[in-house]
Amino acid sequence: MLNWHLFFLWLSLWVDGLFETIIFINRSMNEVEKMRSSQLADMSAPEVQVKFEYAKKLLARMRQLSTYDEAYRGLLEDLIPGIPETSVVCPPFHCDHGDGIRLGEHVFVNANCTFLDGGYITIGAHTLVGPCVQIYTPQHPICLLYTSPSPRDRQKSRMPSSA
Repeated sequence: MLNWHLFFLWLSLWVDGLFETIIFINRSMNEVEKMRSSQLADMSAPEVQVKFEYAKKLLARMRQLSTYDEAYRGLLEDLIPGIPETSVVCPPFHCDHGDGIRLGEHVFVNANCTFLDGGYITIGAHTLVGPCVQIYTPQHPICLLYTSPSPRDRQKSRMPSSA
């Protein structure tokens, strides 16, 4: 299957006379790598579903505990690898995968936060995140022809105009 982004990059370099070297881009990325690099990925792929299921099972167990329970910290470290010992995430907490979250030292994430980490989420040191904060990184494909156009764009759209 032809990678059109790579083809157009090559074509633009060649047309501009800058075609001296071609950087080889690995076309055999798995769906998780595509997701993390903002490319369109198949969310039903087994490697994505395994990660998603693993995170959801950890989160379900964490909802039964408080930050003061010994088991909670171990589950949190399994969910968010590399979380500093000085950082705290209060339950209930919601995320898609967990391993796309990077927290600095002394980060405090209050209760009922949602981090959708299809892309990476990085929170720097000494940051306080309030309750019910939602951070979303996934991006869905958008076809502008099928979104609600402004009245001036209705002639260009294939959407039926509403009376």
